[in-house]
Amino acid sequence: MFIERIVEGTPTGLRGWPALVGAMVAEVRSGATEDQARGFFNTVGERLARMAPVDDVEDADVLRDRINALWSTIDFGRVAFRFDDQGIDIHHEGLPHVLGTEDDGLWTSVLGQILEGAYGAWFRSLGSGSHLHTRVIGWTDRGVDLRHGL
Repeated sequence: MFIERIVEGTPTGLRGWPALVGAMVAEVRSGATEDQARGFFNTVGERLARMAPVDDVEDADVLRDRINALWSTIDFGRVAFRFDDQGIDIHHEGLPHVLGTEDDGLWTSVLGQILEGAYGAWFRSLGSGSHLHTRVIGWTDRGVDLRHGL
């Protein structure tokens, strides 16, 4: 499938990756303005979205399943959608923790920006207009809520 080629042969149980990712995130945030960092992490999300194309999807359940296949493959949680006339509610839970970033909320901020980029890219590929945006609405003990719409 689409993402398996990328992770094929990667050993499971890599203990060093959380610390490595935490250090990389902290370095980007310390050397970039807030807008630059947001743009970078949104683009990371867009790159992830390209790993699981959805432009051929016409069913909400298939959309959810396709996206969750990517998240499952990279151990990045799972999503549920709720559609209404004004937009799309996105609930994402089961996100990973990264060492060295939880204390100051840095990882939470970065995760939100990555997810905004990914979900925004997916919905744009399905025809969402450029006037619609994906934004973090809030965090719960189970995950993050986002909204795609005006």
